[in-house]
Amino acid sequence: MMSSDKTVQPIGEARVKACPLCAVQLTEMALTYRELYCESCEMEFYVKAPASGKFANKITETKIGE
Repeated sequence: MMSSDKTVQPIGEARVKACPLCAVQLTEMALTYRELYCESCEMEFYVKAPASGKFANKITETKIGE
């Protein structure tokens, strides 16, 4: 495993309007790609979202074992 002194934070988009576990509406839109905590169901959740904006048409490939 690689060790690094730098930490990066994903950009995220303000898209999360409700808890995906209990469906309670959030007081404000939350960013995607963040660990969030719902006070209603007392559970943590993580929301991934499809790319949009300038990254929507970018295709990436991962090459394994060359």
